[in-house]
Amino acid sequence: MDILLTYNNYNYGGISFPSVIDIVLSVFWVFVVYVILFFYRSKQNNPIYKSYLPFFLFKMFSVFLFGFANSILYKGADSGAFWNMSNALSDLLFSYPQDFLHEMWNNPALNVYENNFYKRGITYPGWIYFDAEGYFISKITWFFGFFSGKQYLLTSLYFSFLGFLVQWRLYKLIHEKLIKNKNSKFYWLFLYIPSAAFWCSGISKDSIVLLTLFGISYYLIKWVTLKKRRFKYALGILFYALILYNVRGVVLAIVLVSFLLMWILTLVNSVEQRFLRGLLRIGVVSVGLVFMAFGLYIFGMYESVNNLLTEGQIIQQDFIQNQLYTGKKYSLGTTSFTPQGMILASPLAIFTGIFRPGIWEALTPTLILNGIESSVLLFVFIKRIAFKPIAFIRASLNNKFLLYALLLVLIYAFATGFTSIVFGVLVRLRAPLLMFFAVVLYWKDFIEERD
Repeated sequence: MDILLTYNNYNYGGISFPSVIDIVLSVFWVFVVYVILFFYRSKQNNPIYKSYLPFFLFKMFSVFLFGFANSILYKGADSGAFWNMSNALSDLLFSYPQDFLHEMWNNPALNVYENNFYKRGITYPGWIYFDAEGYFISKITWFFGFFSGKQYLLTSLYFSFLGFLVQWRLYKLIHEKLIKNKNSKFYWLFLYIPSAAFWCSGISKDSIVLLTLFGISYYLIKWVTLKKRRFKYALGILFYALILYNVRGVVLAIVLVSFLLMWILTLVNSVEQRFLRGLLRIGVVSVGLVFMAFGLYIFGMYESVNNLLTEGQIIQQDFIQNQLYTGKKYSLGTTSFTPQGMILASPLAIFTGIFRPGIWEALTPTLILNGIESSVLLFVFIKRIAFKPIAFIRASLNNKFLLYALLLVLIYAFATGFTSIVFGVLVRLRAPLLMFFAVVLYWKDFIEERD
């Protein structure tokens, strides 16, 4: 046996326990970065920086936890396949640079015998190669893996460090510009939700989804709420949107719909008379929905919507029927992707997307912490929102980012709760929305805006 316990099963994308050299390099890297951040932190006078280093350590600990658990329990799963695919790209780069460039700028070939890996005798996980979204993640992973020397944990740390920077930047902006209560405990949930930290750690689609959501939200606050209409902010939104489109297109659609609805609902905030303002909101939404439906028909975009619904139905059926997705499943009472079926299932789907599995549904080693977390979130929701719905809605309508976060959570939760079916899949797919649910839960601490 190799004394370094290096990775095996390279051909299908799995990994064994991280190697000794990978662990040593990763620990050393965290120590060096911590020292650098410590000196940076010592020069900051802003009180919010008291959470800076603890948050960094929390993110890094999550990477190690995810890396070890993923390799032991799942032999790497998708994360390992992305990493192995990125290593195949590195092998192609050093042996056949022109083929590497072709692969980086093109989608997977339709015929396995035509792809450059097969032709050059380079082993690779083919099931990732032919998944456009998975292959795109592998290309991103290649960039980080190239500078880690093909070390799985170290590559994962690079991913999470970038996520740490983007998330902290958004938190800092929210705290400084949108929150009136500077002693708010909002940061506890926004920075330290366990399942989001675990499932969105390292090399995974969910890490990129959460990172891009933070990036888009940061620039939307700059552009829409703070009205800083700079070209670089528009480029920032476009950059993150393009990444999200290639990683999980349905989430980009959710972001666009949430933003559009937020924009419609806040158009009439300049009207001073409360009753008239309420009527106008109802009217604007109604007219807006009619024009949206008309526009979808005129421009043929209904086909895109239909494709998204078809994709959602395929995903749902795959989770139901595919024997590879083991674990406890749940039912919403309907699996129909008709308008009627989706409307009837929407309340339970949204509840499921945010608050399940309950502690009584998660009595397994891999879900128990999710069950505890869901119970805590439900308790906080009841305490802070359930008995104050009118005040909550009024506050949401008077803060663009709060309203955007609320709409994003509702639509994201519905899509996730309706399609996941398996609790193990649900807790992973819904992890990114929990950070925005933290924004919703602390609605009282946000500044009310009036255009």
